[in-house]
Amino acid sequence: DGYYTATVSNISNGGMSSSMWLKSESATNPATNDEMIWSMMDVAGASGEHILLQFLHTSGGIQLARSDGSVQDLASTTTDFYDGKWHHVAFMSQVGGGNSFLELYVDGVKVGEDASIGATGAVASDRLYLFNTLDTPTAAKNFHGTLDELYIQEAGAGLPCALTAGAIAKIHAEGRKKLAMGTPVF
Repeated sequence: DGYYTATVSNISNGGMSSSMWLKSESATNPATNDEMIWSMMDVAGASGEHILLQFLHTSGGIQLARSDGSVQDLASTTTDFYDGKWHHVAFMSQVGGGNSFLELYVDGVKVGEDASIGATGAVASDRLYLFNTLDTPTAAKNFHGTLDELYIQEAGAGLPCALTAGAIAKIHAEGRKKLAMGTPVF
């Protein structure tokens, strides 16, 4: 039960997308703390700027949050995906260009969105945290499970998301087909 960090650059305005397969280690929802899947934020942690993905302890749902330090926007689902099974999770975050939104997908289907986000400033981040976050890197907030095929791409200022809803559905379908044939996806 640990967490990992990597150095990354700031998240500018523009498109950002991420795709991953994950599985919780049990079907029992976390008792008292949300479990952090991954987050990007500044090392100092004082600015409040971040983008993060977490399991909610109350429902087993998944939440995507983006904050520019003054406004936080959320896209989430209360459907219980903390069930010990593999799930494909992806999101798109678009800021600027007249079209700002957050979209959260689980198993190829959009399950949450914020169609008009207010956190339109750049996110000062220099670390990617897997399985936890900087504010309190404790085992109680660690994601207890497996994460595979993590893909994160920032398109850059003013550019659209690299992933599309169609691409997300295709990644999920190809993975499920392999699982049905008994072939490891990962």
